[in-house]
Amino acid sequence: MDDIRLFANSEAHGRFLLSDLIAQMRKMGLYVASGKTKIRPCTDVSRELIFARSEISEVERLIESR
Repeated sequence: MDDIRLFANSEAHGRFLLSDLIAQMRKMGLYVASGKTKIRPCTDVSRELIFARSEISEVERLIESR
């Protein structure tokens, strides 16, 4: 599994969701790379989504041009 994003209304709720995700993943023998885990403000996520959308659009253009 790679690059999971959780969205929450507060940092406390985000931490709760993360702990629940970790518990569920452990049941399946999977683990979160804690060194790579970050809780960030929504403004950071908004910028990331805008950037990702432009990357997706570029990939879609490349696929359509084939």
